Amino acid sequence: MLRISLRDGRRIRLIYPGDIESSGRLLRQMRRAARQALIDGLSYSQYWGEVLPGSSQPQPRDPPRYRLLRPEDESEVEEMYQRLRTVGRLDHHQSRDGHRD
Repeated sequence: MLRISLRDGRRIRLIYPGDIESSGRLLRQMRRAARQALIDGLSYSQYWGEVLPGSSQPQPRDPPRYRLLRPEDESEVEEMYQRLRTVGRLDHHQSRDGHRD
């Protein structure tokens, strides 16, 4: 979901039913096309780090980060990662000779 504020004061919500990857691409395309917009409170040129005539080099800025997981899913992934680091793998597989690894 994307909240958009228009010049005339109206606000709209854009709901895109696609997957995370394609919605990220759509958001990037919309931001690239919105040359007169404020993006996350920054002007277009500031957001994209463009050098304006007569200005000094722009400060490097980190690209925006988008949440891919819910907080509870992040904790589950972190727990699995820690378990993987501890035991070397997440589940036990049987080897060809019938013994469990």
